[in-house]
Amino acid sequence: MKKRTKILSILLALMLTATLVPTALVQVFASDYEWEDTSSHDEPENYDYIEFFEITKAPDKTEFYYSEVKKEDFFDKLYDGLEFRFNMKDGSSIDYSYNETGDYIDFGGIDDYGYLSVDVDDIEYDLYNECYILSPGKHTVRYTFTHHATAINTYDYTATQEINVIVPELTSIEITKATDNTTIEKYYGGYVGAYDLMEGLEMLLTFNDGTTYNYSYDEDFEVPACFYEKGIDGELKIQGTDEYGILNNLPLGDTEITYELSGCTATQKITVLENEFILNPITKLELTKLPDKEFNAPYTKEDESNSIAYNMKGAELTISRENGEKNVITFSEGIYKGHDDDGNAFAPYVYFTAPKTKPIFINVKDLGDYKAVFSLEITDLTLEFSVKNTGTGEKPSTPGEVINPTTPSNPSSTVPTSSQGGASSTSDTATKDTVSSNNTSNGAVATGNVAVSAILLSVLLLAAGVMAVIGRKKQLF
Repeated sequence: MKKRTKILSILLALMLTATLVPTALVQVFASDYEWEDTSSHDEPENYDYIEFFEITKAPDKTEFYYSEVKKEDFFDKLYDGLEFRFNMKDGSSIDYSYNETGDYIDFGGIDDYGYLSVDVDDIEYDLYNECYILSPGKHTVRYTFTHHATAINTYDYTATQEINVIVPELTSIEITKATDNTTIEKYYGGYVGAYDLMEGLEMLLTFNDGTTYNYSYDEDFEVPACFYEKGIDGELKIQGTDEYGILNNLPLGDTEITYELSGCTATQKITVLENEFILNPITKLELTKLPDKEFNAPYTKEDESNSIAYNMKGAELTISRENGEKNVITFSEGIYKGHDDDGNAFAPYVYFTAPKTKPIFINVKDLGDYKAVFSLEITDLTLEFSVKNTGTGEKPSTPGEVINPTTPSNPSSTVPTSSQGGASSTSDTATKDTVSSNNTSNGAVATGNVAVSAILLSVLLLAAGVMAVIGRKKQLF
């Protein structure tokens, strides 16, 4: 037992020696080489020895045209000529010029340097056109100097400068090519559409920034394309034009119109003629051929497949003028399928008597019982007719006929199957105008009510002009 105790004592002594010897060696080594424990010391402070950063001279350019902001060198211009000062906490200062030092400044140490950067309040980036956009007016430019005082200590200092974004001023407009319509005929309502007096127009635009632009109405419409680039808000107008783009008081004969664009004006002489349908009015309507479709049931609001108004293809209408001239209208497709206030089907059709002439609009409206009625925008003449049909129940089939026409000279009550003499015109889709319905009660003979339809048509024609103008506008900002 005593022998085991002695062995354990020896082992404990050896373990204690193994622990104390390395510790002693470390203490001796540290003493010889003067090692020092720095874990309790604070890291040096006051690396931010700059008190503040200020601009002592503004950049050479502080006023920019709207288009200049979009250029690639815009931000470079915010640096050119810039001078600034660093005011130190010890009371000293250092002056710099960007043109001499650039955006990098070395204060002398390996890790003691900084960079100058710039940003502009409210600036936006146009991804589609890949350029910056800055709305007209004053904006704040922020210059930031980022000081890398050490490898781990960075400080930012900011100074501001105001810039102004302006749009150039249009100083003059000069007509280089007159409108295609220097001789123009009024519409049936006595008005002229402003767009008719702009087609083909070309002008030279001059701006106070020294630039010019060759404006073409056929390519630019009312707003010159350069206005979007330059940030200008405005559109071409003719003095005296109402909100719908209509000139109502142009005198007949030789006169002068004034174009206006952003306060600048140019004049053009034109000749105004009376409407052809007033000088040579329509005196008679004749249905000379029925629609191709043979109807197997009368029209009802519940089943519009038998609408006569919607199925006029193949029909022919002969229009006679006061001077004996005749036009034969061959129907194809209507402009659209509509309904009057009572829900009855109607469809407007349009045709031109000759190229570049004013269109004539014809309404066809269902009356029920295989009957329909024609009405024209430019006259109070109407023509009620019935179509050929297969007949149903007790009603036998009928070839169709004209019923109580309101023309001065009644045509034959039986509709011929072939058209009479005269120039042929084909129904087509309108390009600039639209029409309204003839508000005739279902089943009544449409007599004398086309004046109301003509008024509604005229109102919609004006509205179409407005929509054409709105469709061409673009928002600048």
